Amino acid sequence: MEQLNLETESDVGTAMCVRIDATEHQRIKKMIAATGMTGPELFRRALFARMDLERPLLTPEQAKSFETELKRQGNNINQIAKKINMGLMAGWSQALSAINVNYMKLSQMLTVNYANR
Repeated sequence: MEQLNLETESDVGTAMCVRIDATEHQRIKKMIAATGMTGPELFRRALFARMDLERPLLTPEQAKSFETELKRQGNNINQIAKKINMGLMAGWSQALSAINVNYMKLSQMLTVNYANR
């Protein structure tokens, strides 16, 4: 792994070193050539433009709950599809409607959290 030092002569304050591999280093060199920016400028622009890193949409607990719910619903859809394909299930639209209600709840959770940012 190559090391890219983010500190420049004009920096005042805290310095930070980031370890990157050779492929990442080549990509950064291409970005520097394409934009005319320095490495530290690229990192600052990329990092500080990402508000989602500073204030994530969901807390870790909410994200875990969201993931669990998506997995549960995915499992339900797979079970419904299997039964439909086997010809064992009639009236499947009611089951899918229930899943749709759950997806709407998850969507609302994301919308509320996005608005609270």
